[in-house]
Amino acid sequence: MKHFLPIPTFLLISGLSLATKPTLGQQTALTALYVNDAATSNDVYTQAAGNDLTGNGTPEAPFATVGRALQAAQAGATIYVDAGTYTERVVLDKTVHLRGAGTATNRPDGATVFNAGLPQSGARSHEVGLLLTAPGGTVAAPLIISGFTIQAYDLGIETNGSARANVVLEDVEILDQRQYGIFWNSLGGAENLTFRRVHIARTAVDPADVRTNYNGSSSPAGRGLFIVNGTKRQILIEGGTYEQNRRAGIDINDGSVSDLIIRDVLFSQNGGGAIALLGAGGLRDAAGNFLTTAALIERNTIRNNGSNGMELKSVTGNGQASGPGSFVVQENVITRLTTRPDPLPDGLPEDIPTSLIDDNAAIAFIDRDRGVIQAGGGVTGDLVTGGAYLANNTLEGYIASEQQSSLSSGINGFGIVLEGSHNRVIGNQITQCQIGIQVQERPTNSTGVGTPFFDINRNTQLATLDNLIQDNKLENCTQALVAVNLTTPVAAPLNWLGSTEASQLYGPDNQNGLVATIRKDRNTFTREAPTSAAGRIAYSPFLHSNQDVATDTGFQGDRSYLHVDGASPALVPGASLQQGLELLTANGTLSAIAGTYDEALTVNKAFTLTAIGGTTLRDLTLVGNTLTLGAPFNLSGNLTLTSGRVVTTSTNLLSLLATATATAGNVTSYVDGPLRKIGNQSFVFPLGKNGQWARVGISAPNAANTGFTAEYQAPQATSTTADVTLAAPLHNISAVDAWQLTQDGGASENVRVQLFWENAFRSGIDAFTNDLQVARYDGTSWVTAGHGELSGELMAGAVTSADAVGQFGTFTLGSLSADTNPLVTELAALQATEVQPNVVQLDWTTSDAVAVRGFDIERSYDQQEWQKVGAVASRPATPQRAYTYQDRPDRTNVTAYYRLQQVLASGNRVSTPAAVNLTGVTLPTKAAVASTTFSLYPNPATRQVQVALPSTATGTITLTLFDLTGRTVLTQTLPAKSGATLPLPASLPTGTYMVRVHGQGFADSVVRLVKQ
Repeated sequence: MKHFLPIPTFLLISGLSLATKPTLGQQTALTALYVNDAATSNDVYTQAAGNDLTGNGTPEAPFATVGRALQAAQAGATIYVDAGTYTERVVLDKTVHLRGAGTATNRPDGATVFNAGLPQSGARSHEVGLLLTAPGGTVAAPLIISGFTIQAYDLGIETNGSARANVVLEDVEILDQRQYGIFWNSLGGAENLTFRRVHIARTAVDPADVRTNYNGSSSPAGRGLFIVNGTKRQILIEGGTYEQNRRAGIDINDGSVSDLIIRDVLFSQNGGGAIALLGAGGLRDAAGNFLTTAALIERNTIRNNGSNGMELKSVTGNGQASGPGSFVVQENVITRLTTRPDPLPDGLPEDIPTSLIDDNAAIAFIDRDRGVIQAGGGVTGDLVTGGAYLANNTLEGYIASEQQSSLSSGINGFGIVLEGSHNRVIGNQITQCQIGIQVQERPTNSTGVGTPFFDINRNTQLATLDNLIQDNKLENCTQALVAVNLTTPVAAPLNWLGSTEASQLYGPDNQNGLVATIRKDRNTFTREAPTSAAGRIAYSPFLHSNQDVATDTGFQGDRSYLHVDGASPALVPGASLQQGLELLTANGTLSAIAGTYDEALTVNKAFTLTAIGGTTLRDLTLVGNTLTLGAPFNLSGNLTLTSGRVVTTSTNLLSLLATATATAGNVTSYVDGPLRKIGNQSFVFPLGKNGQWARVGISAPNAANTGFTAEYQAPQATSTTADVTLAAPLHNISAVDAWQLTQDGGASENVRVQLFWENAFRSGIDAFTNDLQVARYDGTSWVTAGHGELSGELMAGAVTSADAVGQFGTFTLGSLSADTNPLVTELAALQATEVQPNVVQLDWTTSDAVAVRGFDIERSYDQQEWQKVGAVASRPATPQRAYTYQDRPDRTNVTAYYRLQQVLASGNRVSTPAAVNLTGVTLPTKAAVASTTFSLYPNPATRQVQVALPSTATGTITLTLFDLTGRTVLTQTLPAKSGATLPLPASLPTGTYMVRVHGQGFADSVVRLVKQ
């Protein structure tokens, strides 16, 4: 019998398998019936020949046709069709399962084949291999059709348009149909359909009136699996092969579809696209909340198809990677041959598509035919195209020949085309495409051909908002990212664009580079510079290489080296460097394209900043981490040193322009290396090295273009008097501190020089008098530039030269006397800890080989009267000498203070001022010891410690962490309760520290902490 359907649209699915023979218990009450042809070789279910006249459907007396078996079958029965060739047209009008012995491809010697023998070149009619009119099964017991081949009909399988649910087609093969492989008319609705391991091939490929070559006919015939009309939901298509069909492998069209899955399918050499999909969107409740996904299309292989890999039309997702409302396309491989192989591999047709006839894309996510959704009985027509999540796909080969395409018009190949808002394109690898990713806003009912658009008609113009294109590898594409007719920039950070060269990114004359913007004005298209105000791709920061650091499917760029372009369009203007830094991994490298960055950069992680060409920063703030310069930079605004270092070299120099200012810095924040200042203002260089803060200043030069470069270079000598030539009246120079100061640019200047010390004990300064000098090395000897004035105080101050200096080089502190200001020892600040009741341990270190005979230890209870309590002799020279002394103070006092005096080789004693006096070394009475204990645990510690406090503690406590040089490295305020946690920063080096606690309700205390 012939079956006709008035709607000329069909589709198909691929697969094959072998059904198992039923047990005897399944063969009762006609719930299992058997069909066999006249031959019995390679049979599976029965060894008897079939006969419709004498058979009764049992294994011993099978029927000869499925039609006869269906007459005898009850609903719910299974008909087992044994190996053989059958020519009938089956009408499945009741819920009866059909199981064959296997397909011709999987079981060539024992397949179940329905073959009408209609030639492809013959006139088309409407012969149907299997017409399904039954409504389907139940969720628990779906209708199953499996294990056979349908060959050489007009339509392999067709449904009649009534409501249908709970049907499984698996291991079914449909070959050589003249019109459609499977035409599934869902006008009455379709739900819970499964197409598993379906193989559909060579549909409508031969007659001249149907097709002249791939994509060469407007006839709708030629789809493999065509699911059309109505509301379609819960559709699963997995496994199988769709190949060499004249048009699409799978086409889900007209009406809408929800909760669709297409996975693990092979599409090959179809004349049209592999997948065409219209109207996918999640089902919603009465309030508009999504209840189901829109679709999941994953792990499919699509190769050498004549048109788009996926044509996704008027689809709606929510931009999420999963969950209700999501539309996800992930982990698919879509490739096309860019040249015709010679010779052709087995199985490839002579007219395999290798060149593009129309604009084609591996994935085209576009607005088209939205009006057909509602007209076809769908429920998503009111939604808006957008919200795709396209991730971790591999796309290759969508490129036209030179004759087919040019950069301004013609036919083009695209990796991904994107329309609408809220889309996410992440982790894709796109190679050998004319345009890697194009984002476009086509005018409504666009009909253009050969324009810069991905040209396709029947659309509505959509805004392009909240799209993200990130972490994609775009390689060997003529253009990596293109925006056409956009009104706002699209965010596209962290992509590999195929090059890091600005000339490649921008292109000749700032057009047609790897990043491009095309503006449409009526019928005129104008290419804009990607960095102009009209630029619409926010491509900064971008990756340094195509290295993939992902451990699983998809591309994950290496974020340890990023490039930024301050001229790139940006969603948040004036933050390109900061955005790059936020996305950079710690200790990575950030490279700036040459230019002026009129923005503020806050260094909140350790990294290296480099550039190619002259680059100017505006404001730079350090808040706890190290910035290493990998290239020279200018600074026009403010250098704010709060915490952390700027590391420079003579090659990678930081130059502060005439408009720039700098804060003083501190013991944890300074410029480590040379620093240059341009201009005619007085300036203090915030320098330091190796944990020592050591500034140098100059008075105002005369010329605005004068430049001075300064660098701290401690230590500068091993002795203050020996092995150096001192010009009178200098007696000695510092063995601790030295600075380099040079002039460049403009006429020779004369400026006064100011040298700072931040710890008199360390710098060997014991007299805040005019004995201190600014000393300069003139090439042969050390000379004094005099003592002009002192500022600050003994413990931390500065001395300025009396004379303006016109010759520059190395500067240091000098002294006129043998009795004061020895300038000889680098001594770490004294640390005191009550290690047990009434026992205070003093610790200090020296780190050079100065001529010190030893140290006297003095104690005071009021910082007025000092008493010598002990002496320690100097130790032999080592890279670092550590000293310890224990004292038993009078416990009737609340606090004990300690200081050292250096005993010089001459026998002179140098007093150590208040910088090393210990405030808050408490001496509790015996009765108070048990109730006022302060401790840290665990100790040693790695990441954090908890604080044990006495019960009398109230309010908050302040914890201060010192290293053994006396430098404060951490201050933290915590609640005054036992168990409070003190985090130890990962940047804190391992070693021994002293922790001082201060608060209300208990005496201040200091304990030792070991950081591992």
